Amino acid sequence: MSTTFAATERIAVAFGRILRGAGLRVPMGSVLAFVDALGLVGIDQRDSVYWAGRATLVRNPEDISVFDRAFAAFWQSVVTDVLIDVAADEMIVAADDEAGDDVDADDLVGAVAAHVHAV
Repeated sequence: MSTTFAATERIAVAFGRILRGAGLRVPMGSVLAFVDALGLVGIDQRDSVYWAGRATLVRNPEDISVFDRAFAAFWQSVVTDVLIDVAADEMIVAADDEAGDDVDADDLVGAVAAHVHAV
């Protein structure tokens, strides 16, 4: 199983749980269809993920507003987590200064994480 597929599955299952917590009826078959749809459209474009979810997870028109609110919050959370991971990776790459002195990457990542959570 590829890392991308595993990440896609985790995203789909997590979002299904969020929708259930918001009161929507989301059968496991719908979550599996969402996984399949994400496999086709990818997870890097917000609109593609939105429509894949809406087409596979929303069963009633009156559930659309709940889905929209849950998706907006979930997508912001996913994007924020990805940006934190990317920032930490970029900081590690930049940790070797021009003088050749190595900076402890674990300390740097910890400092970045503490700063992000403090903001």
